[in-house]
Amino acid sequence: MRGHVTDHLVSLDVSSQGQWLQSFDKALVGKVDLVVIEVRDLADAFLLFETLNDRGLQLSAGDLLKSHLLGQIARTASDEEVEEAAGEWDDMLEDLGVNVDVSRFLRHYLLGSLQTVKKDAVFGHFKSLVAKNDSKWVLQDIRSAAKLYGEFEDPSPLKHAATKRVLLDLQTLRATVCYVALLPARRYLSVDDFVDFARLVEVLTYRYSSVVGLGTNDLERKYRDVAHLLNASKGGDLEKARSILLAAMPDSETFKLSFGRMRMGTQYLLRYTLRRIEEHIAPSVEKRIKANNLVHIEHIMPQKLSDPWKETLGADAALHDEYVNKYGNLTLLFWSLNIPASNSSFSIKQKYYEQSQVEMTQQLVSQETWGIEQIDQRQQWLAEIADIVWAVEPGTHTTTADKAGKGALERFENELGELWSAVSDYCVETSAEEILGIAEQLPRHLIGAASEATAKSLADRLSKLVGRWEELDGFERSVVSAAVTYFLEVNDKRPDEEEGGLDDDEMVVAAAESALR
Repeated sequence: MRGHVTDHLVSLDVSSQGQWLQSFDKALVGKVDLVVIEVRDLADAFLLFETLNDRGLQLSAGDLLKSHLLGQIARTASDEEVEEAAGEWDDMLEDLGVNVDVSRFLRHYLLGSLQTVKKDAVFGHFKSLVAKNDSKWVLQDIRSAAKLYGEFEDPSPLKHAATKRVLLDLQTLRATVCYVALLPARRYLSVDDFVDFARLVEVLTYRYSSVVGLGTNDLERKYRDVAHLLNASKGGDLEKARSILLAAMPDSETFKLSFGRMRMGTQYLLRYTLRRIEEHIAPSVEKRIKANNLVHIEHIMPQKLSDPWKETLGADAALHDEYVNKYGNLTLLFWSLNIPASNSSFSIKQKYYEQSQVEMTQQLVSQETWGIEQIDQRQQWLAEIADIVWAVEPGTHTTTADKAGKGALERFENELGELWSAVSDYCVETSAEEILGIAEQLPRHLIGAASEATAKSLADRLSKLVGRWEELDGFERSVVSAAVTYFLEVNDKRPDEEEGGLDDDEMVVAAAESALR
């Protein structure tokens, strides 16, 4: 409050500040009532907040959920633990990013396990979820999902080039509805399988929504079904999930017919389309056309017809408005060439096109003339290429899940035999950040103990397994997580500090290595 008052005073003239303060003081004393309500503990305070909200201005689902979670945690936890949980929530918001719609994220999270989630019912569903599960678990699971969702919203910090690129393309398409399916895919699939899956989603988004123009409600239900499959199987049913998306894919005839009607609307979609087509016909120049401020959209037949253009077009000049913004009349041209080309005749424009590094623009040099017929022909040519660029052939995909999948976990269990009962509880989902944080403890385990040399050898072997994290699927990651966590547990099946106390750890590490071969 003090900051807002200070900022407002600074914005006023010095002569007006005193008068404004007097007016503010009068309003504060005469129009504001402060009510103090004492409660027994933090849990009651959060319950009061939730109750009062039902009778006043509706807060967001995120605000209500935060209060409800902290209130539930406060019933059995100390004030310090509640404060720590509040920090976890704030960290979750930071992971999402400042511009992310928190309510949309929460709804997408819920759709991974529920059939329908209306926007105004998000908080109610979470109350049911919290009632069935430990509040701290719910908070941690939301936090894990938020880290992934934040990557979808802002992929720029990602270091893995292929992941970063496909997420940037989906971001360009404004394809937020697909995040429902991308959440479990990112959580459980290996990095290669995720990139392949995300590319499938990109193709479906472009064909289904961007070009054919079908509604997103049915598509969201497809993504919901896919999310249910991936969550339930921890990524193991990837092929079934892919088949759902492939079945929704518009066929070539429908796609090309719709593409033939494409006109310049939102520039982001046009740029994305021309860029991807250019990358297909001339892969070596892809990096030269990414800067939107340097590469302009060029209208081959100009937006404003000069007399020479009118003469060239003849009677077809009457079709100018209908054809000028069709995709067939548009190309990419470096700004320094685009500006002088402007409204020039086609023969003059060709001199600038010849200097372009963009292959689709250079190809225009071979055209003898340019008019309505040529625009139609080029639009059809673009449609044919687009049908190739945005295509996924069914039945040609081999996934990491196909090669390993749930079998890795089953092999791990079989290798452990009777020891499995002591290890199984450690086979849980772990994020990349969590496993790396846990793995940092490996070199320090049992330093100074008689078995230090053995512990160091096991730690080195486990570090190699952790180093493969990105290439593993959800089941394989559970194996690594279990092996690492079991090793770091001093008082496991056989306490580590006893003579021969690492024999069981050796069995677990060896079983993990065998399961992941």
